[in-house]
Amino acid sequence: MPQKLLSMPAIAAQLRTLCQEKKNGTLYFFQNGRSLGQISLREGEIIACWTQKHRGIDALPILRAINNATVAFVQGPPPAEMMLPPTAEILAAFGNTFSVAPAQTERNSLIPPLRGDPPSQLSRARLGKNPLAAPLTGTSKAVVEQRLKEFIGPVAKILCTDCFRFAPSLDIAVDALAKEIPDPEAAVKFRERVQQRLS
Repeated sequence: MPQKLLSMPAIAAQLRTLCQEKKNGTLYFFQNGRSLGQISLREGEIIACWTQKHRGIDALPILRAINNATVAFVQGPPPAEMMLPPTAEILAAFGNTFSVAPAQTERNSLIPPLRGDPPSQLSRARLGKNPLAAPLTGTSKAVVEQRLKEFIGPVAKILCTDCFRFAPSLDIAVDALAKEIPDPEAAVKFRERVQQRLS
């Protein structure tokens, strides 16, 4: 489960410890039940990072601008390596930046709130006969988590637990969770499989 809300200096220290311990896996950043991004390690070296809209070196400034977050480290094989600065440089930059909180307006432009995202096809379809336009139930939660696990592995449990606390309905939960799948085609398949299973 995600830890308590941590300041960025504390998260930077935790990331540094993971690197020193030569860990393999991914450190996930969360805020209010929403995934902000992730940093992947191979034998303690930072090899990949991304947010919902940025990957690699473009994601680093956004991750560095986060004020506070909960984090969860999931051990396992990391994804493909991205072109990034050396780990020591990334850690140094995070240490220098995390102590300075960005202006609120800058933060809002970097990480738009979930409610500001454009409605997806599922959200727009709620007025029609959409099997996903329904309240969240124990059964639907289990189906969503199982289908998501097929695409992103064990971190699906963490994402679903946080998402279900805030999502008012099944279709909104599915929309939010689909955004956590890096491959757009896989995100579409995830939605389709959930809909087929619950139809």
